[in-house]
Amino acid sequence: GCFGTNYITNPYANSEGGYLLGFRIDKLIEDKNLLLRLMNELGIGYIATFDSRLISVLNASNDFKLEYYNGLYAVFKKVNFSNIAFIEGQGKVDSVDFAINLIKVKVSQVSGNSSYLVVRQVNFPGFTAEVNGKPVPIDTYYPKLPNVIMNWHWVQPVYNWRIPFIKINLPANSSEVALTFEVNTPGTDISRISWAVLLILFVSALILFAVRRISKK
Repeated sequence: GCFGTNYITNPYANSEGGYLLGFRIDKLIEDKNLLLRLMNELGIGYIATFDSRLISVLNASNDFKLEYYNGLYAVFKKVNFSNIAFIEGQGKVDSVDFAINLIKVKVSQVSGNSSYLVVRQVNFPGFTAEVNGKPVPIDTYYPKLPNVIMNWHWVQPVYNWRIPFIKINLPANSSEVALTFEVNTPGTDISRISWAVLLILFVSALILFAVRRISKK
């Protein structure tokens, strides 16, 4: 759940009060493909629910596999896993590696210059991209989500809510894409200045100590 926040994926993150991914559970039970479509577009592979009706529906579905159940809530895995990265156009994603503040994606079989790599990662300020070591601009991909959803915390509909995922134009053939995240804040700048001052003081102290020893000799 994501209670009462202004996070970019809210209200899709809201999963309390009878809602899941911004929709009433009644609606998800009525339209059995809606939950699957939402998970595909958002890149979600697992879903947890304590609603007994939805547990029964997902348990009977060939698209979900029960991974855990303790009598209170259940965790389901989507059988066909949602891809975090995919090619819009012609090409193949060979591998995706995640590290702290870094995403690396290797692609191949890209034809022409009109294909894009889409990464289901919110394009926060601070992301930069490189293709084969060269800086490239980051475009925006908006997942194909319903135009109207409900923000249950304020009990009102939200229209044309769009989540900006990352999209990068690819050259032909094989490439390696690197997404790096680094954000500067006043706190970051203060920390860097503090470390610089500390280093200067330390070096100055060493020099003063050396000078005094030479003077004594």
